[in-house]
Amino acid sequence: MTLRQKRSATLSARAVVRRCYLFDISSEILARSSRPFPVEPVRTLDAIHRAMIELMSASADLVTVITRDHRIRDNAVALGYRVE
Repeated sequence: MTLRQKRSATLSARAVVRRCYLFDISSEILARSSRPFPVEPVRTLDAIHRAMIELMSASADLVTVITRDHRIRDNAVALGYRVE
């Protein structure tokens, strides 16, 4: 990778980070993540992501889940989220 490519990649990564939100994993998140999923099995991080989505939005209509993982996709659809 050239120096120019490294700089471009760094700038791109910084642009993505500026659009991200950080949330603490609270006891409420942990409690929500322990609830059963419509399609099992799921991984721990998937459960935490679902709990965060639920806390961020009062309505599934306001959320689009973007994933390539079939477990996340199947559960998101079953829970009423749009999926891309």
